[in-house]
Amino acid sequence: MRHARSVGLTLMVIVLLWSVVAEAAEPRCLVVDVYAASTDESAVPLTAKLEAFAKERRGVVVVRRFIDTVKEDREALEAVGTKLGVAVDALPLVVACGIAIPKLGDPVAVVRRLEEVLRIEVYTRAGCSRCARAKEWLPSVTADYPGLQSVVFDLTSDAQARGAMNDLVHRHK
Repeated sequence: MRHARSVGLTLMVIVLLWSVVAEAAEPRCLVVDVYAASTDESAVPLTAKLEAFAKERRGVVVVRRFIDTVKEDREALEAVGTKLGVAVDALPLVVACGIAIPKLGDPVAVVRRLEEVLRIEVYTRAGCSRCARAKEWLPSVTADYPGLQSVVFDLTSDAQARGAMNDLVHRHK
């Protein structure tokens, strides 16, 4: 009887653990596409710098797209140009999270811009129930997408954050 109870308890623990593991979502990677011709030498240091960034930050994958030799990559670039309204002749072109980062001349500048793209800024104020829910929800997003970085600003105590938020409101109406 004691052995049967032990086996039953063990099976229950295994089933419970399996259900927890099965429900746990796999972290998702953010894809950073680098569109360039295979002969474009400026894409080599840019891709290397982006790959170094991706290696440091878990959850980011860099994919080099060869627009002159791979038909699907050329078609994808044309679709990006249409969807985002960007010139597809200014190469190399980096695209992440639906945002195009045009050739900025310096790979370090592209990585800095990519860091901005992958950062979620949340402006909150004390006593706001929606703000409280957003702060509770945010860790689940960054757990699903570990390549994202989240920053929470408190508007009631941070004058600089208020100024930054006002600039965003004016810029994006």
